[in-house]
Amino acid sequence: NGYSTAYVGKWHIGSTKANDSTGSPLDQGFDSVASTNLKGAVKTHFSPYMPLNVKDDSYNLINATRMEDGTYSTDQLTVESIKFLKDFKMKDKPFLLVLSHYAVHTPLQAPDSIVQFYKKKKHQMREEETDQVIIDQGVASRRSQDNEIYAAMMKMVDDSVGKIREELKKNSMDESTSIVLTSDNGGMNTVVSSKYSSNPANAVKNLATSNYPNRFGKGWLYNGGLRVPLIIYAPGRKKVTDASIYPTIGTDIYPTMLELVGLPLIPSAHLDGKSLVPFFTDGNTDELQEPRPLFWDHPRATNARGDPISSAVLVKGWKLIDLLKEDDLDKKFELYNLTQDPKEMNNLAKDQPEIVKHLTNTLLDWKNNLVHNKKI
Repeated sequence: NGYSTAYVGKWHIGSTKANDSTGSPLDQGFDSVASTNLKGAVKTHFSPYMPLNVKDDSYNLINATRMEDGTYSTDQLTVESIKFLKDFKMKDKPFLLVLSHYAVHTPLQAPDSIVQFYKKKKHQMREEETDQVIIDQGVASRRSQDNEIYAAMMKMVDDSVGKIREELKKNSMDESTSIVLTSDNGGMNTVVSSKYSSNPANAVKNLATSNYPNRFGKGWLYNGGLRVPLIIYAPGRKKVTDASIYPTIGTDIYPTMLELVGLPLIPSAHLDGKSLVPFFTDGNTDELQEPRPLFWDHPRATNARGDPISSAVLVKGWKLIDLLKEDDLDKKFELYNLTQDPKEMNNLAKDQPEIVKHLTNTLLDWKNNLVHNKKI
């Protein structure tokens, strides 16, 4: 459709081997890339982004602008993105720019002056509000939102968004450019507590954040691992000032973007996604308001975080989690009524066997038709 496309930053799809092109956005249809790498992470957030004693080419940034040593990764990716925006303006063509920051991912690092600002704010908090930990299922989970380094990283990302929006305004592109801001998972806030049995509070000191009142975080299929922000800026559309209560999922973004720019939907390419455009137009939202099942599959476990291999389905407020490697049928399923129990603390699987059976079949149908369907 005549679009110029560019990808900047963290890419975590495909192989990490240097001779395998599937590790690059270029192999997935993008015209240009900047500051990506095969690893999908950086060893340090400060230029040159990899300590001299690390000999691993998969960390090397590809097509990166040479910046002054000590440049923070968020600033680097902002510069790369603004260069692409200027290029798009010169070409006078429609464009897609995807910016994926390495922050706020580990390693937890940020410019010291900003860290000190938030450290002072932490000192102003009451002692009982800081370094709080919950032990749940043998897992330590951070309860308090008080990590000064993580706060500084968030500010750097926020500043980046502001700089990019200013660039769009400066080039008179802001009223013709839609912006989607989201994340891939909840913040990391769990660790197996047995490693810190003598002092569980130590378990949370190096964890990024708290997702409370949502349970747990990254890697888990409780709401703490699944719920993320989604902000859509669509100039010329109806302004929605209240947060939507409509459940959305990442696969909704593609059809939403297609409709926003006036391109036809491609149902075969977004089988389990729906366009959200009717919510900020005068379109018919009846179909969107109709409850639909949402699905998640987590085929990898992480011993340090404690998260299990599992799948989940959410339908009309009922959420089933299937612990795929659990042989004990009494422990295999967890069922929560999120309307009454948003913290997911009251497992109703034994009390509601018919709902468990129905949701299990719904989950299996999804896997058979989409996840394991090699024709798609």
